Amino acid sequence: MTIGPRDVDALLPLTFSRPGEALAKARAVLAGRPGPYDASVAHQAAGIVLREFGDVEAGVRELRAALRLARRISSAEREADVLATLGVALIYTGKTTAGLAALDQALDQAQALNQSQSQAQGGRRSSGVLVARVLLRRGIALWTLGRYAAALDDLRQAVVGLRRAGDLLWTARALNARAMAYLAVGSTSRADADFATAGQLSADSGQELEAVYALHNRGLTAFASGDLTSALSHLDAATSHYRTLQVSIPPLIIDRCAVLLAAGLARAALAEAEAAVRSVRARAAGELGRLVGERLASLAMAGARLEVRVAPGGTGEPVELALGANVGEPVQPLARAASGGELARAMLAIRLVGLGGPQTMVFDEVDAGVGGAAALALGEALHEVGRQRQVLVVTHLAQVASQADAQISVVKQESRGRTVTTALTVSGEDRVTELSRMLSGHPGSDVARAHARELLGVSHAG
Repeated sequence: MTIGPRDVDALLPLTFSRPGEALAKARAVLAGRPGPYDASVAHQAAGIVLREFGDVEAGVRELRAALRLARRISSAEREADVLATLGVALIYTGKTTAGLAALDQALDQAQALNQSQSQAQGGRRSSGVLVARVLLRRGIALWTLGRYAAALDDLRQAVVGLRRAGDLLWTARALNARAMAYLAVGSTSRADADFATAGQLSADSGQELEAVYALHNRGLTAFASGDLTSALSHLDAATSHYRTLQVSIPPLIIDRCAVLLAAGLARAALAEAEAAVRSVRARAAGELGRLVGERLASLAMAGARLEVRVAPGGTGEPVELALGANVGEPVQPLARAASGGELARAMLAIRLVGLGGPQTMVFDEVDAGVGGAAALALGEALHEVGRQRQVLVVTHLAQVASQADAQISVVKQESRGRTVTTALTVSGEDRVTELSRMLSGHPGSDVARAHARELLGVSHAG
């Protein structure tokens, strides 16, 4: 699929109106081996969505890729636009100096480009849209840093420039940002007027989500003004629109609870907060079960199903894990549904998905009933967890032991009428011998030793 500049540029307005769709389309573009221009826009679109709605660090990586591609095609306009977007993302990650430097550089480039365009047009004024858009982004960054006076200076210029150019969508964004700055300095009437105009312009531009943001922000403004009735009215309307758009905005719940508490409705605030936590858990439960099920399939438990059961009241506690360990078996609470080895593998799968929990993990009997390729997969999975945690595994399988960064041989011996247990770290040829013993029971076997070396070579390649 070949996508031309006009088509791919439609991704950028989509990032705030339908972010999920924008991200999916950007990834589809990148999967189709696009040219550098299309790839730059797609990376920028993905970066904006991740910056605003997901993983800021991942957003920074996407935006850096977009910047490299913009420089490759020597597009000063594309480079300045991406550089400004990246500057805001860097501010969000706490890299204040780098973020402001990127924004300043973007503004210098935009102003130079604007001047050259004016000269090329015989001295007629250029639209100045790029300069205004960069000023908007720098204003947002300065507002984020609490530098409200400087932010208002940039945002006022941005509003004027974008209005002059007739850019309704970006004028709405600039008004919304300026309103946030006004709200920060206590100018609630000016803030509400800007939010109201921004909401109307966003709706007229087909930017439904941004129109809802403006409505949400009017609720915050009314709350700051002490008008609790209007605040709840705006927030209720925003809640309804967010649901229609299938967008989850956690701060909305916090804002509503703050207003309810201010109105003396503590029970209602508590109920809403609990329902929000319960809803988040319920949404995450299905995805967690699916991901763990995929991991279990690779750990010799094909057909196993994990259900995450969220209680119907309060915050959804207790949360219960239930497992159907084999095809055709009912799903039961984890402690009753699994053998020792199955339970260990289920916990391993959960750790692999979440990579949470304690810094030290102990797995015993995790390899029960496992062999062959499944044992290799199990060893690889344990090694994956071990990259971020200390993992101790009791195993009788050479395929698992060979994956370890360090192997300890535990031996029981009789000494002076007593049983003594020793634990020794094995390495080099001693480790080959131990793995040979685990494979065949004959540590001197040439075939077993060759197999042991092969396992160690595969496990520790690279």
